Amino acid sequence: MATIDAYDTKDGRRWRIIYRKPDGTQTSRRGFQRKRDAQEWLAEHVTVAKASGTYIDPQAGRRKVGGLWPAWIAKKRVSSKASYVESIKRAWRVHVEPQWGARTLESLTRAEIQE
Repeated sequence: MATIDAYDTKDGRRWRIIYRKPDGTQTSRRGFQRKRDAQEWLAEHVTVAKASGTYIDPQAGRRKVGGLWPAWIAKKRVSSKASYVESIKRAWRVHVEPQWGARTLESLTRAEIQE
């Protein structure tokens, strides 16, 4: 369930959506100039995505690349040989962490990753 509220700014009235993510936490998105824009965004990005199982949290892109490393390497330790895990850790330390460890996911481009 979601609600759409109006709020006033110095530039005029704006609209905010308050909704629950699939994990049950509440979040919001604001700044829509028309209520209709808020309704369309809600339908496209939240309602349909939740129903189809393709929902992606808009805040997920703000996570740092370095913050993903501990969970990722822990999964690799379970399913891979120790020598392979060591080579991945070395590649992370030498190549990935210095260049991208402190960057947010949303700041990365496809071209940078492919390079």
